[in-house]
Amino acid sequence: MEFSDNMSGQDMEKAYNESFNEVEENTLIEATVIDVSDDTVFLDFGGKSEAKIATTEFDSRPKAGDVVTVYLIKQEGSDGDPIVSKRKADSIMEKKEVYDLLKNKKCAEGIVKEANKNGFIIQYKNLKGFISFRKFDLAKIENPQQYIGKKVGFYVDRVFDDTDQNGKNSKFKRTEDFSGNRIGFILHERDQKRKEFLEDKHEGDIVEGVVRGIKSFGAFIDLGGIEALLPIRDISYAHIDKVEDVLKVGDKVTVKILKLKREEGRVSVGMKQALPDPWTQFIEKYKVGDVVKGKVATLTTFGAFITVMDGVEGLLHISDMSWTKNIKSPAELLSKGQQVEVMIIGIDNEAKRFNLSLKHLMSNPWDEAAKKYKVGTTVQCKVKDIVSFGVFVELEDGIDALLHRDDISWNNDVGDLHSKYKVGDMIEAVVIQFDEAHNKIKVGVKQLSGDPWLSASSKCKKGEPVEVTVQAIDPERGVIVAIVENVTTLIPFSQLGIGRIDEIKSTVKDDFKPGDKVKALVLDFDMAKRFVKLSIREYMKKEEFSKIEQYMDNGGNANVSYTIGDALKSKEEENK
Repeated sequence: MEFSDNMSGQDMEKAYNESFNEVEENTLIEATVIDVSDDTVFLDFGGKSEAKIATTEFDSRPKAGDVVTVYLIKQEGSDGDPIVSKRKADSIMEKKEVYDLLKNKKCAEGIVKEANKNGFIIQYKNLKGFISFRKFDLAKIENPQQYIGKKVGFYVDRVFDDTDQNGKNSKFKRTEDFSGNRIGFILHERDQKRKEFLEDKHEGDIVEGVVRGIKSFGAFIDLGGIEALLPIRDISYAHIDKVEDVLKVGDKVTVKILKLKREEGRVSVGMKQALPDPWTQFIEKYKVGDVVKGKVATLTTFGAFITVMDGVEGLLHISDMSWTKNIKSPAELLSKGQQVEVMIIGIDNEAKRFNLSLKHLMSNPWDEAAKKYKVGTTVQCKVKDIVSFGVFVELEDGIDALLHRDDISWNNDVGDLHSKYKVGDMIEAVVIQFDEAHNKIKVGVKQLSGDPWLSASSKCKKGEPVEVTVQAIDPERGVIVAIVENVTTLIPFSQLGIGRIDEIKSTVKDDFKPGDKVKALVLDFDMAKRFVKLSIREYMKKEEFSKIEQYMDNGGNANVSYTIGDALKSKEEENK
């Protein structure tokens, strides 16, 4: 620039300022690197002074002569130097790229950095984008953390910035730079793959896929661009109750294309068809009557399916499990995974089914039971179950009998059966009935010995004394005594002695001990009703009266002293 001698100072200053490039603040400018120190890059963009910027704003260290794009914030700062930002310029240029992606509907690729309650934060270069869960995948996002760190394709839905692509202020204020849509990308990719699949694949082809969904009737397999149905019947040659027992979402599977409808875009596949049919090997190896070993695969209400070789299962019906046991559920006899030996009793080659039996491996025990357990036979049996009316006992495996509560004791009241017997107890009994027509046996315990009431009847005469044995003390009722073995009765406190009942109760444990022999008077005895009533009190009275009579017969012998009879009289007078 030239200056004339007649120019004023003001004119010279104006001309000097106009000699510099006029650049607008808050815009992108190009600048040349003129020097680089340890922490600062010096730039010349044609301004009054050099611009300075920290080296940390550069991805790689620049060198002198490099031309870089920066953002001019101010022509002059507080120190007179221009204020520029490389980071701001990079951000604006990257956002321009994002605007171009949005405008031209181009696909971009970013990295999932984090997940919040609403969606994912995506990093695209130095920008942050947001993709909501509902726009991220076709399926519901169950575990967002599994996507962290993965590269994903997406389309830009909207750009958010405090400046637009020209650097001007924008009305949008967001922490993210843009929002995206991954579903659009997935659908685009799927459409391309779907088209390729339908053009290239044919029925009978073996393909790889991934389980995407599970239903009660089968599974949906992603074959890459197209979803195929895998019916439950085509998953395995073995019987399957639930798809979940064999497959889970995410499993990789090899399948055979069974049906391919190109016009409708529908595909049906099978897993088992991709494998050799094991039925051919089974039918060649086995026949009806063969005994085979297998493993319980599935339990149902009507039986169990037994795997006899890989992919081949036969039905063991509940009616073919036992000759004798009333099996209500297969679980009573079998458990899943149990190894069993069974007989093949039927094969349907056309339907590819066969029936098995457990009981045909065993002889029917009732054929021998009638000979073995005749009426009157003494048996050793094990308590299996206790019910209100009696006890079920096992004579041998598969042969059970009923011990009715009326056949346990000659005494009418046997009390609580659970306190008398425990499951697993071994007891001795005698067969008292065998019903061959219905395969039922009754046994008795009391029939092992003669009726003790016959012995008791000969021993007990009404009005006569009888010697009994103390069995136990009942603190609430009195003393239990045995007349003969298996015939007991209760002598109440009121009949245990002379005196007040409370006094008798207080000393009963001292006066009567199990095993003691005591005498009592028979007040009543009924053989038919199995009833006997005894009294020690009346026996004592009778004994005293006998002594009094003896005293009188002896003419008042002084050796007969004041006795319990006198005491009784005295007690009775006190109680009046």
